[in-house]
Amino acid sequence: MKKIITAAAISIFTATISYASNYDAYREFIKGMLDLKAGQTLKAQKDYEKVISLDQSALPAYQNLAYMYLQTGNKELAYKAAKKVDELDGNNPQTAVFLGTFYAVANDSSTAKDFWDKTLQLDPDNETAMVYLASHYSTYNDLLKSADYWNKFLKQQPDSVAGYLQLALVQEKLGQNKNALKSLDKAVALNSSVVDSYMSKARIYESEKKFDLAIKEYKKYIEVFPDNPFAYIFMGRCYLEINDLKTAEETLLAAKEISDNADALKAASYWLGTVYEKEWKIPEALKEFEYVSSLEENVILYSKTGYFYSLLKEYAKAEKQFQKALKKEPSNVEVLYMSALNYLDWAKYDKALNVLKEVSVLSPDFADAYFFMAAAYEKKNDYENSEKALLKVIELNPENAKALNHLGYIYADRNIKFDRAQEYIERALKIDPKNGAYVDSLGWLYFKQGKYELSKQALMAAASMSRDPLIYDHLGDVCKALGRFGEAWVSYVLSYDMKRDATVKEKLDAVQKELPKEELYKQMLLRSESNFLKVFSVKAGWTANFSSGIIGKKTYVQFSFVRGESAVIEIPGNIMGGAKIYIKDGEIIYEPKALETAVPKEYSEVISFAAEILSKDFYRHFSDAQVTQKGKKLIYKSGEYELVLDIDTAYIEKITKGQNVAELSNYGAFAASWLPKKIVVRSGKSKAKASFETKNFTFFIKPAENKK
Repeated sequence: MKKIITAAAISIFTATISYASNYDAYREFIKGMLDLKAGQTLKAQKDYEKVISLDQSALPAYQNLAYMYLQTGNKELAYKAAKKVDELDGNNPQTAVFLGTFYAVANDSSTAKDFWDKTLQLDPDNETAMVYLASHYSTYNDLLKSADYWNKFLKQQPDSVAGYLQLALVQEKLGQNKNALKSLDKAVALNSSVVDSYMSKARIYESEKKFDLAIKEYKKYIEVFPDNPFAYIFMGRCYLEINDLKTAEETLLAAKEISDNADALKAASYWLGTVYEKEWKIPEALKEFEYVSSLEENVILYSKTGYFYSLLKEYAKAEKQFQKALKKEPSNVEVLYMSALNYLDWAKYDKALNVLKEVSVLSPDFADAYFFMAAAYEKKNDYENSEKALLKVIELNPENAKALNHLGYIYADRNIKFDRAQEYIERALKIDPKNGAYVDSLGWLYFKQGKYELSKQALMAAASMSRDPLIYDHLGDVCKALGRFGEAWVSYVLSYDMKRDATVKEKLDAVQKELPKEELYKQMLLRSESNFLKVFSVKAGWTANFSSGIIGKKTYVQFSFVRGESAVIEIPGNIMGGAKIYIKDGEIIYEPKALETAVPKEYSEVISFAAEILSKDFYRHFSDAQVTQKGKKLIYKSGEYELVLDIDTAYIEKITKGQNVAELSNYGAFAASWLPKKIVVRSGKSKAKASFETKNFTFFIKPAENKK
């Protein structure tokens, strides 16, 4: 309660005053009222002091003085005045309420409670005392008593909206959600504009993980108060919980847009960052979390941003974030551990080892610290200490399959201790028999022992369990040793296309020279097709430039694709009045349908050419093509079709059909594939040209609707 006592608050006690028997006291009391109204508090205080010197039974003067002394910091005199009030009229319920309120303002809650109890003894139906006691018990967490008093109050005031809202809060704290919802429903029934009930119901539904119901309540609240950013934040959090990430993102962006204070903006940014993190949009998540961490020193946020920078291979920035976290909590094992992994990825192996040793001192049973020590020592070619660290992991946990496998693999790779290598690898496989990396280790051991057929069998099994470039690299080595160059070439290609490793490229070039040209040409075509078949879903925004003759337009085009569904091209209004074009198996469907006849002929040719390229049977045109090699280019010709591939990567450089030409360049990695970031399409008939450029690709989470 506020301690500032206003003139209006003090003057309420004048209603019962009567100084007919003491005119001088009455005159001074009126004078005090006027001085107080004029803001002359000290003068009014002197007036009231004069009143009680003239009339020691002047109850209102003592009441006013009690508050005035309290306001000016003279608690002793305030308590003396309150005591005099009690002596004069303590058995009056209104006076008892007054004293309870006075002591509450004085932060003397125990005495306040005693007077409110006394009020109910004098007047069992006194609603004011009931409300005060309900609030008192809620403040001091005696929730059952608080609920009891609110219920007593509501029996007398069944139409009190505020009473039901307060009772609902207490019931919610008690975990009586069902009763709380009933109380809130009663409040809404009495007054449908009481929007606080919507927020309260939403909060209860959230606690019960009924997020769909919570969202409905937040929407009701937003209908009344569309400018409250916290309602959007809470609703966005619910969408996140039900994994509707797109709507969560939109809702939280809306919250940021209307946030008018730092707290709201910080909360919106935090939850938006969490959504981006779940969508694996690391740069976007990093931006949000960086903003939040700029507003507060938070170890978790510093660690999170450090982790994200490390994922983006910005190791120096990651180091700074981890150092900020460690400045606040120097012995935080988790942060130290993440910092060490950053150094390991950064190839700063000595720093990684120093931090991991610190972790092992703080947490001697932390097995992963020793495991990554082993990895750091291995990178430094210090195999002796690497072995010791792995043996320490196994000592801490004899069932640590990761350490068992790694130690066995090191022995095999270095051509030492084959018996121990087999023992450790088989122990790992007994724990996790479907682990492709462990099966690969066994296959590699067989290879090192010269057991090539056994090695191939094991590595083929490993490849079926895990898509790992190292497994395919090993499989290539085995096939090459067996003289099966075609299989070796395929294995090296699979490895190299996943990870651009220079050593694997040398092996690939070596076996490629052993392949007959006809076989190489067919394999390169399959490799090119495989690159696109690996794409399950993709989404990208393209900056598009359209030109036809002297007319040119620049716009932004959205493209999304999910295998087995239609590809969708979204074209904005400044080109075709706004449209969606669905392409599936070479067929084109326009939305709206009337747009089909409105599309300019030159653009229609470009779209038709794109549809043919996106067809699942596109590569079949070149199955019997004539192939020529010009330097680093393979040129496949079949009728009016021509396909140009890069011989090192099998990337498509150029596609031609009659007078239509598409040129693809600037390839970038996306998931397991490499996709062009620049595409130029020309139509010779109409002299139309369209160029498209994008900066990055993302996964398209929701499949595009098939409009056929």
